[in-house]
Amino acid sequence: MTIVAKTGKGSLILALTAVLASVPAHAADPAKQACIGDAKRLCAPEMRTWSRSRVRACLIMHIEQTSPTCHDFMVKARAQALSGHKPDPSAQ
Repeated sequence: MTIVAKTGKGSLILALTAVLASVPAHAADPAKQACIGDAKRLCAPEMRTWSRSRVRACLIMHIEQTSPTCHDFMVKARAQALSGHKPDPSAQ
């Protein structure tokens, strides 16, 4: 567990780096890996909430501005959200 004082953007990035570094590459969420840069760029306020659903919703709202790899994951997430199913992070 990482505890970070809320002192600014640097602390959030440090905490995310520590969390991502502690997860083995084979266990990491492929959608998270594909979209982390886009989420930082497009959805910084949602990233600060630590809410995956808010970040996902933000990325879907900005889907045309996401990178091609993230775009593919968000298209699937949007389709699953519209159909009422939870997104499968391992789906590619």
